[in-house]
Amino acid sequence: DLCARLLAGLREESPEDPIGRQLVPIDRDELVALAEGGPLAKGLRRKFEKESDARRLRKLNAARNSAIARVQGQDPQALSDAENLAEEEPTKVDLVLVVSGYPASEEDLNDAKAEGIFDLAGLWLSVYLAGRTMHEEPVPDAVAGQEVTTDNSATELCRQRVERACEPPPILGQLSEAAGSA
Repeated sequence: DLCARLLAGLREESPEDPIGRQLVPIDRDELVALAEGGPLAKGLRRKFEKESDARRLRKLNAARNSAIARVQGQDPQALSDAENLAEEEPTKVDLVLVVSGYPASEEDLNDAKAEGIFDLAGLWLSVYLAGRTMHEEPVPDAVAGQEVTTDNSATELCRQRVERACEPPPILGQLSEAAGSA
């Protein structure tokens, strides 16, 4: 599963400094745990607020350390590092929650709207990892039932390989509309 591998890779990225990561993965199972029996939207709100608060506190501490270093006249490199963290560009993205498996239904989407999830973020992006599937199907009725002989002199029914594009679920269009109207 490509999504599971992507989330696992994001989780392994900078485990020593999880607040330093900009891409924070969260899947449906984690939302269930954070929701504590409520709608998954509550779990998503808790995750967003927790991650946002941690980053805000980190910037506040960096600004405080910078001010203390100025007053005490400490090492210029330490002062520079603290200033860089405290004075990040205002347009820089602090946090990107990479949500997998949510919302998966119209009910999930309605819960997210009711919880005000779409008002939390400055930007929404929905990515659908599409693909193609290949499988064998019986040949259409005109040839169905005819038998062919294979190299092994075994007899089998005619089959053909069929390739189909995986269609995105309808919830993606609804999600896009909800995010666009927020």
